[in-house]
Amino acid sequence: MQIHRFENGSYIIAETIKLGHNVHVGPHTTIRATECVIGDDVTIGSHNAFLVGQRLEIGALTTIGHHNNLTARTIRIGEYVYWDSHVTVGHGGKFSPDAHLTVGSYSMICARITLNTNHRIDIGEYVGIGEDVMVWTHGSFLPILEGFPADFGPVSIGHHVWLPARTIVLPNRRIGNHVVVGTNSLINKDLPDGCLAGGIPAKILRENAYPSHDPARNATLVRQVLADYAELAAYKDLHAELHYDEARQTIRCNEVVFNLDTLKTHGTFTRVEEDFRDFLRRRGIKFYTGQPFTSADVAFTWRAVKNPAFIAESKDGTEEIVAIETPNALTVICRYATVSPTFATTLFTFGILPRHLLEGVDLNTASYGDKPIGTGPFMVTAFKRGQYVLTERFPG
Repeated sequence: MQIHRFENGSYIIAETIKLGHNVHVGPHTTIRATECVIGDDVTIGSHNAFLVGQRLEIGALTTIGHHNNLTARTIRIGEYVYWDSHVTVGHGGKFSPDAHLTVGSYSMICARITLNTNHRIDIGEYVGIGEDVMVWTHGSFLPILEGFPADFGPVSIGHHVWLPARTIVLPNRRIGNHVVVGTNSLINKDLPDGCLAGGIPAKILRENAYPSHDPARNATLVRQVLADYAELAAYKDLHAELHYDEARQTIRCNEVVFNLDTLKTHGTFTRVEEDFRDFLRRRGIKFYTGQPFTSADVAFTWRAVKNPAFIAESKDGTEEIVAIETPNALTVICRYATVSPTFATTLFTFGILPRHLLEGVDLNTASYGDKPIGTGPFMVTAFKRGQYVLTERFPG
């Protein structure tokens, strides 16, 4: 049996543990499994409990929130999954022979969802499950010997499916690919591929509602999206030069190219391009950059502030620093010449700069300083020097 302890007191207990690079686990989180495999750049929040009888696998660049309780025989979560908080996996029969959960890559699991793994639940890729959704694989209370029903069986949810808030899926049901369900629906029968369904109980409202390739429609939509963002960018005082190449199906935002066919990007992101990417995400056009926050960003910031050539608002607390070390992606060691009682109240007040955006740039003249962004619970959404700063909570 192996035990991996994190500095904040969280731990993993398993016979086999495989951790990727830059795995971050918040405090008061416990992971127990026979085999635990976690990919690169995975973030798991605080107060989570994983109890997995066999194999737990979490793909790269997946984010899991706080206060989740996951119990099953096996759990496999793909890459780039966004998993919110207060989600329950388990309930009755959670260690039955068929208690398996699979969540495909690029999917979103919102808050307060219940996934009952009495039988297996398979969730495909690019699936969005809204808040307060319940997926059941068993259902009985009154005795079957008195004529009451009991329903048991697995649930399968295909690719590119949207189950919005407060939807309930009953046991032994299959939801096909490219399915959209209305809010507050009860799924008590199979739903075929390419349908729109809703109601209590759910009825098929439209068939053959598959994604369609319509270049003329898409070109019009892209131009409207760019016009909408140009208006928003002006409100946020962001400088965004936007160009749409219809033939190549690319959008250029300043120096970053977004390929609409491959959903890949090329170029170096600043605050403006990240804001544009988030704007596209809210319209279902998702680009994944895979740029994690690491100890290298912290060290880069502190070294920049300590540099005599850098014009900083304050350099208090940096004069006595003799060395900055990053033994791993989550640890920064700052060594002082003497004991520094003001360390926590000075050095920690500096906003952290992203190294991948600013390394090799003249920080005294870079326009990035006019568009501030940081890490932590809030992000800057608008900024006008000497007038105002608007912030909003980071998702999750």
